[in-house]
Amino acid sequence: MLIRTTDAVSHTSCLNMNETLSEYVRRVMREKGLTFKDVEERSRNAVKIGTVSDIVQERTTNPTVSTLKALARGLGQTEEEVFAIARGESPEPMTLEKFVAELQALGVEDFNPAKGIRALTPADMEEILAVVRSTAQTMVEQKLKAKKKR
Repeated sequence: MLIRTTDAVSHTSCLNMNETLSEYVRRVMREKGLTFKDVEERSRNAVKIGTVSDIVQERTTNPTVSTLKALARGLGQTEEEVFAIARGESPEPMTLEKFVAELQALGVEDFNPAKGIRALTPADMEEILAVVRSTAQTMVEQKLKAKKKR
């Protein structure tokens, strides 16, 4: 493993198992130390506490597309991963192309793959992205809090 963070765990630990959406949400929240309220706030209130609770308790088993998108944002996970889990699939393993595209989508400017990057394992790439995602989410949350204080 390249980097050890609590956010990184969720991307690597689900690659080899099929989880229900309930199990997945519960695990990601536990690994990241998130509460239902945290997920709601990180989704910019697009997914409500009750909805997240219903998913975790398996009272909601077929959430809408908009709920899954908001849930992904609230959990700090990719929409692709959340949709795959909701369909009962395992997420596809990380590739160099997907890694570069995800970094660019997260706003990492002028990313130029170095020679050594080809030696990264899929798990290493997932961990790096998890850290970048978490950092990006934290930055957004800090900006929102700063705006509210004004």
